[in-house]
Amino acid sequence: MPAIRKNKYNAQGNYLDYDGKKTFFHSKAEGERFKQLIVMRDDKKIMNLVLQPSFACVVNNVKVTTYRADFSYDTIIDNGATGNRIVEDVKGQVTDIYKIKKKLVESLYFIKIIEIPSRDVVKWENKIPESR
Repeated sequence: MPAIRKNKYNAQGNYLDYDGKKTFFHSKAEGERFKQLIVMRDDKKIMNLVLQPSFACVVNNVKVTTYRADFSYDTIIDNGATGNRIVEDVKGQVTDIYKIKKKLVESLYFIKIIEIPSRDVVKWENKIPESR
């Protein structure tokens, strides 16, 4: 297995098995949230789980930046139909650049990005946030 990588905010990343391959998560909290989402997927509470979904930020036909969230998924409502699309980001540090990108993506895509503080990730077990 590859060595654990560190990022500039001292978060220690780790590798977890996902669909038969090792997948890198940038922090232990992000990996923990992923495990929580897998349980909810297996319990048929969510579906269409996507890791690291990208959102191109284009204004006046000019690509300004790309925002990459940690996860996106669809909720499943009582009758088994698709509910809301949820976009989540597990955050240890909220930087000024992140705040700008978040506002830009929310405005361009008419979505709400749910921030999960890394210190609180255990409180999110079996919880699905509400979207707008």
